[in-house]
Amino acid sequence: ILAALILLAAASMAFAQAAPAATQKLLTLDFVDGTDLTVVSGTTTYTYATGGILEGDTIQVGSTIRTGPSTTAELRMASGTIIKLAKSTTFRVEGLAAPAAGTSAFTLLGGKLRSVAAKGSPYDVYTGSTVAGVRGTDFSMSYEEGRKALLLVSKGAVEFGRRGEGNAVLDR
Repeated sequence: ILAALILLAAASMAFAQAAPAATQKLLTLDFVDGTDLTVVSGTTTYTYATGGILEGDTIQVGSTIRTGPSTTAELRMASGTIIKLAKSTTFRVEGLAAPAAGTSAFTLLGGKLRSVAAKGSPYDVYTGSTVAGVRGTDFSMSYEEGRKALLLVSKGAVEFGRRGEGNAVLDR
């Protein structure tokens, strides 16, 4: 019986390690300070105040996250990258790639974010008029629709410029 239990446990561990990337939590709501947080995924709206979304829940591609005037939130990518959303921020998840398997993409629709990006986990942050190509760095970004986009790099490098056709970075 003991040998069968050990064999069963080993098989379970092997299956868990071999799980496809689609079942991984590629983006998680890691921390919320405040109660005014809304996540819109498809046609469904989830609110933190009512328990519709909780810390530890997975954020799906296509979801839009809004923090209210007294709420901040932190998202964690599977790679370890942390994205901190400031108060009164609207942020959309455009695409998620498994660590070291491609580039994830997000849109900052308004507000501010700060990110500490893990090396080997590239992603792009778009605004209405700019794109920032993040490749393992510590930076902050803010955007006001129709007014300005601001990027501050604390450590590392970010490719930043006007957003062109196909989301290419222009005027670096």
